[in-house]
Amino acid sequence: MERRELLKNIGLAAGTIAVSGGGVSAAFAEPKQKKKRVFRIAHITDVHIRPEYDAPNRFRKNAGSLDEEQRNWLEKDFAKLPAGTAVICLSHYPILSVSTIIDGGNHTDSKYITSLFYKHRDKKISCLSGHIHLQDSAEYNGVNYFCNGALSGFWWEDGDKESAGKYYYKQTSPGYAILDLYEDGTVHNQYFPHSF
Repeated sequence: MERRELLKNIGLAAGTIAVSGGGVSAAFAEPKQKKKRVFRIAHITDVHIRPEYDAPNRFRKNAGSLDEEQRNWLEKDFAKLPAGTAVICLSHYPILSVSTIIDGGNHTDSKYITSLFYKHRDKKISCLSGHIHLQDSAEYNGVNYFCNGALSGFWWEDGDKESAGKYYYKQTSPGYAILDLYEDGTVHNQYFPHSF
């Protein structure tokens, strides 16, 4: 018998042994409990007002970072929360994002914030952001980071030579996300592209 055939037969025999005999293993005996959703959020980000209103320049103070007052508040608030508490952090700029490798755009103090989250790793933390108009998700040290594109896509315009389609910003279509928060602290993020 060749080695490949032997391994296939061993796997088949092990599977047969596991489900035969005295009964079925506990993993198969009980159906999985359906998680209970406790909250649903529509994450509609970066709707943007028209460029002629110059919104970006009007909101430059502390753009992409927390000031001292905000840091103190966040540290104190986290310290009060019991272990296991589910926390949702909302920020315009991503605290941590895979897509910012392309053009930048993370919080300038993401090292401070991720260190604070690490100190409070006994909580179930998820973060929502926008700003970069790209859709991605990442997990770092048990924290979920969701960056959910932009409803305005390419700022309500057709796109450019880097756009994957009309109204796209790079490869991200205009859209929004629906987040389901569950009783056990888990979060499910689903992005819904749209065309207008």
